[in-house]
Amino acid sequence: MPTVTGASISPMIRPTPQPYSHTVAVWAGNFDGRPMDAASSIEAAAPLWRAVIEILLRTDDGVPAPLASERLVAREICRLTGCVPTAESPVIVREWFLAGTEPVENASIWLRPATGGHPTIVLPPEYAAWCHSAHNFLGAVAVPPSTIAIRSPAENGIYVFDPNLPAAQQMLRLEAAVPASAAPGWIIDGRTIEPVAGVWLWPLAVGKHVAEVSSGTARAQVRFLVQP
Repeated sequence: MPTVTGASISPMIRPTPQPYSHTVAVWAGNFDGRPMDAASSIEAAAPLWRAVIEILLRTDDGVPAPLASERLVAREICRLTGCVPTAESPVIVREWFLAGTEPVENASIWLRPATGGHPTIVLPPEYAAWCHSAHNFLGAVAVPPSTIAIRSPAENGIYVFDPNLPAAQQMLRLEAAVPASAAPGWIIDGRTIEPVAGVWLWPLAVGKHVAEVSSGTARAQVRFLVQP
């Protein structure tokens, strides 16, 4: 996967990798559910899987390349979005589709040209939390929502406090989509919640609760319950 930041990326076309001709899965066990007398997967299933793979490596001659027909069509797509490629698409690949299922959406709705020609991936508002997380290896950004909305806790949501777990380990993550660029402010039952490393966490407490979030002049509120 090419990155969308750093050195300039020129669009290129890469061939579709040769498809695999086999999928191998091995299960070893008793059909009646009886235990295997401490036999582990590496002792029971793995040797069978290896034996099959070794046979395939000696005898497999691959899968013939697909041919276009009335039912099968080839199209060039933007590998990053899966859509019809544009000048902003970092990599273009050729893929096969059942006729009528090929993409018609243009990649330009997801890619925004940026300074230096590096495209930025733009996602819908519901991806805001992911875009701000460490998992966002694409450097994507989310479109700000038009209104403020609380994602967690859920309206009339029911949560359970487990007495068998340490209280310090039972936290509810507070998440909201906000239209303003400023960070949201959280209040639970009239008490302000401070973020820790940019994350708002609230220790579960049994009872009925009210969560409020604000950003600029926008505000939202939900009620939820924590059961014992």
